Amino acid sequence: MTAVIELRGVTKSFRTDRRSSTTAVDDVSLAVEEGSIVGIIGALTLDRGHGVGSVMPLPRG
Repeated sequence: MTAVIELRGVTKSFRTDRRSSTTAVDDVSLAVEEGSIVGIIGALTLDRGHGVGSVMPLPRG
């Protein structure tokens, strides 16, 4: 089958202040074939920074 959604080597960083940044997602690859059901699970904690919220919008651009 052919992937209908594909991410290759995706990295997403955010600037935390004028001199530094934080990498939320580093080198993520994902291929989803037609008819597949996919879930992305991250740790549910009070502190943030697990990257799940950064990965979800990426296939939309």
